[in-house]
Amino acid sequence: MKKSIFSSVFLFSQFCLFGQLSAEKTIVTEFIPTQSERPVSQVSDRNIGDIIWSDDFSTPANWTAAGPSTNFLDNGWSIGTTTLGWYFGTSGDMGTSGNFARFVNGDPTGSGPAVINNGPFTLEYNSTIDLTGIPAPHLQFEQYGARFITLQAVEVSTDGGTTWYEAVNNNDITPLTSGGGSIYPKPMTVSANIAPLITGDPSNVSIRLLWDGQMNGPQMNYLEYAWFVDNVRVVEGANYDVEITDAYFRSGTGYDPDGLEYYIVPQNQLTTINFSAIAYNNGAQTHTGVKLQANVDYAGNVFSNTSSTVDLVPYVSDSLFVVATYTPASGNGIYDFNWNVGGTNAEQITNNDTLTDYITVTSGKYSRARPVQEGAITNVASNSGNPMEIGNVMEIFNNGNLFNIGIQVNDVTDNIGQLMYGTVYVYDGVNFNWAGQTNDYVITSGDLGNEVSLDFFSPIPVNAGSIILVCAGHYGGSPETSFATAQPTIEGSVLGFASGSLFSLSNPDAIMVSVGTVQDYFIQNTAPICQGDSVDVNGTYYYSSTVVTENYTAVDGGDSIVETTIIVDTPYETTNTINICQGDTYVVGTSTYTSTGNYSDTLVLNNGTCDSIIHTNLTVTPLPNAATTNNADTIFAVTAGLQYQWVDCNNSFAPINGETGQQFVATQDGTYAVIVTDNGCSSTSACTVILGVGFGENELDQVKVYPNPNNGSFTVDLGALEINNTYLALRNGIGQLIFENSQVNNSVLYFDDLNLSVGVYYLTITNNDKTGVVKFIVK
Repeated sequence: MKKSIFSSVFLFSQFCLFGQLSAEKTIVTEFIPTQSERPVSQVSDRNIGDIIWSDDFSTPANWTAAGPSTNFLDNGWSIGTTTLGWYFGTSGDMGTSGNFARFVNGDPTGSGPAVINNGPFTLEYNSTIDLTGIPAPHLQFEQYGARFITLQAVEVSTDGGTTWYEAVNNNDITPLTSGGGSIYPKPMTVSANIAPLITGDPSNVSIRLLWDGQMNGPQMNYLEYAWFVDNVRVVEGANYDVEITDAYFRSGTGYDPDGLEYYIVPQNQLTTINFSAIAYNNGAQTHTGVKLQANVDYAGNVFSNTSSTVDLVPYVSDSLFVVATYTPASGNGIYDFNWNVGGTNAEQITNNDTLTDYITVTSGKYSRARPVQEGAITNVASNSGNPMEIGNVMEIFNNGNLFNIGIQVNDVTDNIGQLMYGTVYVYDGVNFNWAGQTNDYVITSGDLGNEVSLDFFSPIPVNAGSIILVCAGHYGGSPETSFATAQPTIEGSVLGFASGSLFSLSNPDAIMVSVGTVQDYFIQNTAPICQGDSVDVNGTYYYSSTVVTENYTAVDGGDSIVETTIIVDTPYETTNTINICQGDTYVVGTSTYTSTGNYSDTLVLNNGTCDSIIHTNLTVTPLPNAATTNNADTIFAVTAGLQYQWVDCNNSFAPINGETGQQFVATQDGTYAVIVTDNGCSSTSACTVILGVGFGENELDQVKVYPNPNNGSFTVDLGALEINNTYLALRNGIGQLIFENSQVNNSVLYFDDLNLSVGVYYLTITNNDKTGVVKFIVK
């Protein structure tokens, strides 16, 4: 069960993805055997997987494209034999034959269409489909492409398109971003049971493909890599097909009544585990006697137990709970979990009946994150550039101490040189209270893609029953430190602090943080290898990812444990097209580039094992000319046809509202400059001093600074000005504020303690709504 926490907690989301009513979705290489389409007259002879209806886009006139575009080849749906778009090019295929449907939108490279539309875009089959009497009809298709933070879906209707229901979407596929994700297999087969969606009129089913970018929110763009679809079909499903859609292993009830999952568990925090799962009847008939069986396999020792039975009517889910709990044995290593559902009726489709997972028991490492990175997080909404801490809630099952925090650093070069730290908070039933913190740590290139262990200033004692929040933290800035994330996890169990306020991450992924619960005689090693290589651990060669635990007896008689985590790395090669401004640099590994050219760098990926090649196509854009001239109170930018923003040099170069033209007319004395921008690159002009705008000549003549020049000691005589409404500000020649006084109480002021350096100075006098500037020199 998912739950929310604290009415005062702010909600943020890594990716908030919303859909309509959806059917159950399965992504498979082989879902059910697809046979050739049979004539309608043989309807009584159909088998599971027989095609009821299909279209392979060989006749484009069967489909109609719609959307906010005038050119669907650049923005929207089209049908053809080759790929389209900036990412996949115009000469590829999707792994099928003949025509296929193609969706593209925008081109960030600058070489294609600049227009990007937010959608929705649809491609609708022009005729309706009669599915009357078809058991559990499944909508299937092949797809290729990749997804940004957008909606790619297939919808069905039974009322002529007045109401559409979402049959399947790609929201469960990680978007392709700098934090993770990948392109789809070529091709990927998708299948969804649409029976629950067509009960209105199964004889009048319409189908359409849908893309929509509006789920990004109004402040984001709607760019898409591309989405390709082929061989859309409806096949006959099964009468008896119960499947497992989600599986859980939970421990404790101190924070969430259903418990939390723990993927890495130390010996001193072992406790009981409850197994449960969600079973869904994907068949057309009631499935009787449905039950869940959970199995645990540790080094050949198997635990097995089942749930009570239930009867599932078609297209309904139910939660099943294994009767007996399980406590891991005392041995370190990997414990493999297996969940399987079945019932009294013989399963006609069995490849969706089982889910697997695993945990690792260690000597002293404790974590709720699966040790496989699936994404990353730098910040949360509305907190960009500010300090942030984020982590996982955990329960303590036995008294002990916390000695360190492990933080998995995301593998991006922007992390190099950034600061991070770890914190622990203890929950008192109302608030999470600070309990301890590590030293700050500067991330190095060798830390990218790895876990970094940071010690607390002193061990943090914790008691059985305590609820703690284990966080990774950064200090903001640009770029911000990027932490690794793992599997999706329980709502309300990923919390943090942004600008001092507690927040809860919605649709959360577990943060890859851990705490150490032992200190002496425990050594953790990481042994990365490249795919196809092996590593020798005490005479045994290992070729795949695993955890090897070795026990030794130390000289003083104490037990010591060496735990070696073997990680298999995969090489890759990629090309990046980069634009920078003159004077900027672009860093790839240990190489720094400042001029236009094509470069190649060989790097070590993630764990320091596999060579990877990064190709960089770099363009350096010259800075625009920011020279100015002036006449009286008007300043002119010399170069025409660019973007301009005039700024106040005396106010930390703050932009002057509305002043974006080539010339600037000063309305009061001051020091001004212009920021000139061309092709995304900006230059700032020298500051120009404008005097005598506010006061008339006779009024300004009343104000005297003497002697002028002087040696840093001088007198200011305000003459007949009304001193109660007078403000003084002294700046040096480059606009830096030296002195200011808003409570002038004498018309004659003497200054001899400002420690002025040799140079030109400007005394600004503001009286009521008038301002004047007096210039003097210090020799």
